[in-house]
Amino acid sequence: GSTTARTLANRFADVVNVKDFGAVGDGVADDTAAIQAATNVNKKIYFPSGIYKITSPINTSSFAVNIAGDGQEKSIILQASAGNNCWNHGQITFPIYGATFEASEIAFKCTGAGGTALNITLDPTSGGFVLRNVLISGYQNQTNNYWVDGIVGLGCSLTDFTNVTIIGRNGGSLNAVNNGITFGTFVRSDQANPGAFVFNIRGGVVNFYKNGIVFNSSTYSGIEGATITEVNCNGCVNFVVHNNTIYPVNLYRAPQFVITNCQFEGFGSLFRFDGASYVWLNKNLAFISPTNGLQPTGFTSQDVIYIRNSFGIKITENQLICYTGSSILYFIKFDSGGSGCLLSKIRDNTFSTLGTSSGGIYSAVGNNNIQESGTQLIVWPVANPPFWTNLEPSWSKNYSRTEVERYNDTSITNNGGGVTCDDSGLITYNFTTTTTTDATGRATVTIPFGLSVFKYIRNVIAVNGDSNATPSNVGSVSIVWNTVNVTNNTFDVKFTNITSITPVRINAIVLGY
Repeated sequence: GSTTARTLANRFADVVNVKDFGAVGDGVADDTAAIQAATNVNKKIYFPSGIYKITSPINTSSFAVNIAGDGQEKSIILQASAGNNCWNHGQITFPIYGATFEASEIAFKCTGAGGTALNITLDPTSGGFVLRNVLISGYQNQTNNYWVDGIVGLGCSLTDFTNVTIIGRNGGSLNAVNNGITFGTFVRSDQANPGAFVFNIRGGVVNFYKNGIVFNSSTYSGIEGATITEVNCNGCVNFVVHNNTIYPVNLYRAPQFVITNCQFEGFGSLFRFDGASYVWLNKNLAFISPTNGLQPTGFTSQDVIYIRNSFGIKITENQLICYTGSSILYFIKFDSGGSGCLLSKIRDNTFSTLGTSSGGIYSAVGNNNIQESGTQLIVWPVANPPFWTNLEPSWSKNYSRTEVERYNDTSITNNGGGVTCDDSGLITYNFTTTTTTDATGRATVTIPFGLSVFKYIRNVIAVNGDSNATPSNVGSVSIVWNTVNVTNNTFDVKFTNITSITPVRINAIVLGY
């Protein structure tokens, strides 16, 4: 069981230095040929501090690649030929088993509009794609210098990113860029099920792209098993997008996505999942910004979280905030299509909007067993309905303990209006308002929030809300029931003792489903 110590010379022999192959690293000399020659040795490649200018892509394919520098602002590979990729790995018909790609403590930059910084295709049964403390961005001026795509990885199983920073076009139109990271399957004739499996992304930044991170499940068995933690995404339209073009040809919805403790400040969606299963979105923070003219052509308002044709979705303890001047559709939308959405839970999330929205949570026809509890709606515009449509909450136990804490409408805020829902889906809407009776004691009550939150109204209770009313005894208050329905924002009441036109204040409770 004894071991033999390796000599220092033997250990150094495992690593090659690009400068030993003629690289200069001064940002002026063309180091393309030297770097390419270093890769042919099939050993770990070391880039000492410097700027290594290249004018065509570095191409590797049939062996593992491991490159390292002295730090992402010290060791820089600079693609100086606009439109070119920086590094292509595995771009052959059949990716070679074991041809992994690993990079650490290094930057990939470009001048002009570059192609793709890292363009990687691997064998999904073995290919590891590992990045540690890596920077991908334009060189200096990032409005004019940017990668059109940061990373494209196909068939990349055992992917592990730690503290990877990807900066797209900062200050320019997003028409010119695509995605910060794109993962997908690799269509090939020698594998029946060319999926891509196990993705871990911890820390890092993805800014100024149309989409931050995209998963494309285009072949069976799609993308599986992704964990994203503590990633910041700013200036993008969307943060994480999953597209499934397998379904319904193959009745398969790619499973196992966990996204937690991430932050997004952008214009569209925090998450968009189509054809996914067993997804957990937990403790994320999203700020939806007003448009600034840099969005891609055709951009329109979107749902903050959009789910379609998916099941087993947990959305818990997220904070979703719309800035003043921003516009969204719904905070969470379960759309129709495919086999619908089912077996999903929404719990303890907070929605806040100073902008405009279509509402809080929406579920389309065809979805079922979607449960909600503990949602808080704060700073909520009076015209934006907070609740679902096209589902019977009493059947699926939705709306449990949902509450509107404060509206933008100051009259409601001052009067303490609010909506709460119990675990059986019973909505209780409390409000105080003022009106004026006619000479018979009848008055029309305008409901500040409207009755559109209800499918059915079970009961309405109204009482005199002014102890100093004149006359001092206005009598009892009754509801004129034929004026109550879910399409009206008003209903009538009748005071028994009022015989002249009288201003009154009313406390009311509406109960229903």
